Amino acid sequence: MTYQNLNAMTKSREHVTTNGRAAFYASLWPDLRQAALDCGWALGLHGSLASDMDIMAMPWTKEAIPALEMILKLKKCFSDTKIDVSETPMPNSRMVYTLSIWADFYLDINIIQQQPSPTIKVSELEDWIQQGFDQLSNYDSKHQSREVDAFETVLKDLQQFINSKKQP
Repeated sequence: MTYQNLNAMTKSREHVTTNGRAAFYASLWPDLRQAALDCGWALGLHGSLASDMDIMAMPWTKEAIPALEMILKLKKCFSDTKIDVSETPMPNSRMVYTLSIWADFYLDINIIQQQPSPTIKVSELEDWIQQGFDQLSNYDSKHQSREVDAFETVLKDLQQFINSKKQP
């Protein structure tokens, strides 16, 4: 490679531009991150920081406080108490909390809403497994043998799992 080719590939200082918004948002990051951690939450950045600061937030510990409480703690990172917080529901159980800092500077904090865990009684699961075994006995062994074998394996694995949880 010649000196001229190398020189053509490099950029001079005049080609380097700074996005003031990105620098501003970057300066907020340590305080926001620590405030979230203190609440049992973890934050991740998403996006370019060109117009706003897109943040993904997720509960990180068993002691994580509710989402809105965490958002209000993040709001306390700013000296201006007049920062508005709005909520916008999004697809896939996602909620976006927007903190309007000033003018057209804002944070979008995205949280996937926690869904309640489905509850099922062990006795109901045992009944379901027994019904599955009963159905298996009705199948002709020549028909759908792979599906029947797979279903039987799943039922046996579930039964073994339940039995392992019952033992002290």
